[in-house]
Amino acid sequence: MKSQPFLGKQALIKGKGHFIHFVGKHTIFYDVNLDESSITIIRILHQKMNFIKHL
Repeated sequence: MKSQPFLGKQALIKGKGHFIHFVGKHTIFYDVNLDESSITIIRILHQKMNFIKHL
């Protein structure tokens, strides 16, 4: 997996299996596989959702 920058305040925590998105004071955790296809899917889903479950 090649490293890639994330727009806004998004960060990929390698080796943890989590994609973290910071929205204001909220931190949203996605449990995903660490590959580009999964990250892309998560991005698309996030764009289509007005809210997401906070863990």
